[in-house]
Amino acid sequence: MSLCDSATLLNEMTQIPPPTPPQPPAEATEPGPSDPATPANPAPKRVTRRWILGSAVVLAGGAVGVVAGLKQPFGRSNPFDHHVPLPDPPPQLLSAADREAQLIASLEAARQSSPADSRLAQLLSDHRAHSAALTATLAQYAPQPAVTTSSPPTAGVNTATLRAQETAAQTAAASESEALEGDLAVLLASISACEATHVELLQATNG
Repeated sequence: MSLCDSATLLNEMTQIPPPTPPQPPAEATEPGPSDPATPANPAPKRVTRRWILGSAVVLAGGAVGVVAGLKQPFGRSNPFDHHVPLPDPPPQLLSAADREAQLIASLEAARQSSPADSRLAQLLSDHRAHSAALTATLAQYAPQPAVTTSSPPTAGVNTATLRAQETAAQTAAASESEALEGDLAVLLASISACEATHVELLQATNG
């Protein structure tokens, strides 16, 4: 019985009027000589309102205990606890996320030195989308400790530097996609294909 059912039962039981005492028979029978003091029909034991309230409180308290027991967090005494720890993420995803962070830093630095280059805004938007997709995918795995990696130099970043970074990132993502399966392989393959277009774009003259 749920807690809500117990509360409804408690409310209904408290509204039950006490039972009407039985009426004496129309004609009382004279006690015989062998049973001078015992009435012919003894009155039934009266159920009091206090007894009804006490029983309802006990019932409601038991229901609360059951509900509280089922809501214990993982690792407690819940008998239905089947918590399974999250797996570690594939290392290919961690490497791809790190590369995207480095490319974003390089593109932000390049935009400061070349604000008129319209290609950089598109590349930066693409890499931020890659980073968001990788972050959402990594959230399905066990959290990993932060790893400090050497950031690429952001001073003096030019088109040739960006093209070299995009080429390396495209090659790495293509190789990593072959080591994965399913949606993860598709994700890294799509990132690799996008970075290949970045290489071509950076080879063109900015108009």
